[in-house]
Order: sequence, then structure tokens, then C-alpha cells
Amino acid sequence: MHRIPKDVSRCFAVIFSYQLSDNLSGYSDMDIKTLELVQDIDGYLGYEKYGNGKQNTFISYWKNLHSINTWKDNLTHIKAKKEGVTPQDVVDKYNAIIKKSFEENINSK
Repeated sequence: MHRIPKDVSRCFAVIFSYQLSDNLSGYSDMDIKTLELVQDIDGYLGYEKYGNGKQNTFISYWKNLHSINTWKDNLTHIKAKKEGVTPQDVVDKYNAIIKKSFEENINSK
């Protein structure tokens, strides 16, 4: 099960904003597969997803840049980006950024 970290201070966030196209063939299966596989990456902390199904923002949290690069180099993740879940196939517009958090989470308890 994925979790949203209670404390996102001093971690990295990969923020992926995207707008899905009308061609979603294979997207759901690959999405499920990659979300299952990412849990095995040391340093993966969890994710949040916001949106209306068409326009979305996916934020994944990571312990360090090495963890992000390990996922970036994962063969299934590479396949997902190249075959069927590429920006040209299912995503009309997208933006991805990596941010490091230095501040305490104001919502942590």
C-alpha cells in the first residue's frame, strides 16, 4: 500500500503534472504495474495524486536523488515511457520537476 509521508521535510518530491489524451490504451495496466514496482525501490516514500482524471498532478516522495535515479533507470519505467504510456500517446501536455524540501511540514502531528 502506498502512503503519503507524514513528514516531507528534507526529502525530494518529483512533481509530474499532465493532461491525458483520449487515447488511453494500455495506460491503466502500466500505471498499476509501475505503482506496484516502485514500492521496491529503496528510498521511495510514497505519493499523492490530485486531479479530475484528465488533468492531474502526481507527486512522489523520495529519500534522495539516488533513489529517484534508480527508479528513472528501472526497465519497466523506461518501457512505460517508451511503449504506450508516452507523452505522445496518452499525455497531451506535461511538466516534470524535482524539488528538495528543507522546511518542516506544517501539517505533521
